[in-house]
Amino acid sequence: METTKERTARASELFQKGHQAQMQGELGDAMRCYQESVQLHPTAEAYTSLGWTYGFLSRYEDAIEECRNAIAIDPEFGNPYNDIGLYLMRMGKLDDAVPWLERAITATHYDTRHYPHLNLGRIALAKGDLLKAAREFGRALEVQPRSLTARRILAALSAQLN
Repeated sequence: METTKERTARASELFQKGHQAQMQGELGDAMRCYQESVQLHPTAEAYTSLGWTYGFLSRYEDAIEECRNAIAIDPEFGNPYNDIGLYLMRMGKLDDAVPWLERAITATHYDTRHYPHLNLGRIALAKGDLLKAAREFGRALEVQPRSLTARRILAALSAQLN
């Protein structure tokens, strides 16, 4: 009988294998590894990564479901909130995406906090609100000064607004 520690270690190995497979574009292998990982020891990171894989396949409903599983495990993990917002954006549900992106910004366990600002900026652009878009891209730069995406879009917006 496998101990909890052994199951957790095996789940972590599968998660790492899934990540490597995903980075190599082997999405089927990545999905299998992530699924096995969450069966052994569910983590918010593994569920979010499984959702990310579904997102690459345009399986947005499945991706959102996995992100919801991640949130159930760790409500302070920001990635699944941003990812749900992104999937909703891709589905054309811009207004539905906003609260998810705003929640990502306030999550305490989140290293890429500039992404939801980028996504909120993209929503504002899509709606023709250039000032709001500029504010969001500016906030993205405040959080991550090296964001080339935010820098480029903000420069283009500044030229347009002047």
